[in-house]
Amino acid sequence: IVWHYSVFTYGHRGVPTHVPWVASRLSHFGVPLIGFLHEFAYPFGRRGFRGALLASTQRAALAHLYRVLDGAVVTTEDRQAWLNGRPWLPHRPTRFLPVCSNLPDLPPRTGSSAQRTPLIGVFGFGAEDYFAEPVLAAIQRLRRRNVPAQLLLIGAPGADSRPADRWRAAAAREGCVDAISFTGILEPMAIARTLEDADVIVLPDRAGPSGKKTTLAAALAIGTPVIAFDGPHRWEAMVEHEAVMVTPPDGDLLAARLETLLRSPENRAAQGQRARDFYLSCQAPDVIAAGLLNFLES
Repeated sequence: IVWHYSVFTYGHRGVPTHVPWVASRLSHFGVPLIGFLHEFAYPFGRRGFRGALLASTQRAALAHLYRVLDGAVVTTEDRQAWLNGRPWLPHRPTRFLPVCSNLPDLPPRTGSSAQRTPLIGVFGFGAEDYFAEPVLAAIQRLRRRNVPAQLLLIGAPGADSRPADRWRAAAAREGCVDAISFTGILEPMAIARTLEDADVIVLPDRAGPSGKKTTLAAALAIGTPVIAFDGPHRWEAMVEHEAVMVTPPDGDLLAARLETLLRSPENRAAQGQRARDFYLSCQAPDVIAAGLLNFLES
């Protein structure tokens, strides 16, 4: 049995009350049980008392489910190290496997694309760990250099949301409210086509580009150039193979990176090809499936 585990689906308001029951039921089948641990514990130090409650109860639930597992798959290398380094967890074999894109393959375009304003996309902009300020600062600096870029915030949670208000407020502080727009919530094919239309995708995640981000995997699969903020949980192989361009979360440095791509179709094409090649070799569904099968056989 492969148990795809994301802690928020097994409780109420983040408290994993259902985990012991589910773990007990699965263990009674008497067959090997592998946990595919996508999100398993909220970090300490966030959101005050509420965050401490989530972090502590989710670790207690993790200890309970870990006792019934025969092995565990995680989506980042640092999570593998974290699990193996916790003395309060029993030892279990672990394997790192990144996530793949969950968007459909795009059919070929018919006709040519018209000349338009350079388009910079942010996919998954509602994440609380995304930096808005440096991205809008970079947009404003590009406009001062006669690069009239537009920032498109793609998909959920849409324009009528608190995260959208946060991005609009950052745009207002930089004086570029007219440079920001929202797609609203889209169907998967429309998301894929929007990612393809973007000249560059920015991943402003404070953790860095990692193997757990389906939004990042989607952009790589389509072959859109990606610039990511550097962070402590970045996937080293992705950076070493230059599948993404990495920059500190600084508006001036991000603007410089963006300008090198926006002013050169050749640079964009080369960066997009590196992204696509890395995805096919390390993150495509058949690669992940083969890795999972090898882990199960071991």
